[in-house]
Amino acid sequence: LRSFQFGLQNVFLLHPASARSCAYVTVTHSHCHHSITAFVTHTIVSMSSSASSTTNSKKRTLQELENQDNDDDSVELEAPLPSPAPAKKRKLSTKESALENLNKNDTASKDHDDGDQDTNENKDDESEEEDDDLKTDQKQKQTKETKEAQSASPFKICCYNINGIRAAHKKNLEQYLEEEDADIVCLSEMKATLAQNPCNFRGYQVIWYECVEKKGYSGTAVLSKTKPLQILKGIGCEEKQGRAITLEFERFYLVN
Repeated sequence: LRSFQFGLQNVFLLHPASARSCAYVTVTHSHCHHSITAFVTHTIVSMSSSASSTTNSKKRTLQELENQDNDDDSVELEAPLPSPAPAKKRKLSTKESALENLNKNDTASKDHDDGDQDTNENKDDESEEEDDDLKTDQKQKQTKETKEAQSASPFKICCYNINGIRAAHKKNLEQYLEEEDADIVCLSEMKATLAQNPCNFRGYQVIWYECVEKKGYSGTAVLSKTKPLQILKGIGCEEKQGRAITLEFERFYLVN
């Protein structure tokens, strides 16, 4: 506020009997310099009227005053007691309000975190149970496979480069294979056809792959006590030297 003015003056309208007392307040804005003036008036009772009123009041009897006092007392007794005013809630300051909101947020966050922690703990328990079940299944499977492997008889595979079947026959190849007693025997460098084989491989199925490109050169053979499911000679292309035999068994492939 740029200025604040208060004044009291008597304003007489036409006749002193109608005189009025006028209070005025002027408020001026600090920037735009606009001002507002408010007037409050009330009637002033003239001196003659006041004297007449005083005379009339003296004429009232004592009995009337007593009656009026009694009436006032009865009115005060009959009037209901006023209800107590509701306690006004203290307005929080900005700092107190911020602290209250922060406490509420902390409480809500804590409740939310507790809920999340319970959920996470439940999930962890479930995942741990699943891991335990999986580990148990794997352990049982490994134990079963170990028992099967221990109960099964050993499977023996031998591989020899004999550098000619006819020369090996002269060096007691058959006696040597009987002593080894292998399930599968892989031979290379046969250097002979099946018809030229001098050995009698008892108890074995003979798979022979000879060289047709040149006599007395290369060639392979496989001796197996178990009949293979499938026999493949060569490597899938034109090959005349008899250098590769592939056998399919129930649980594995063998390549000689």
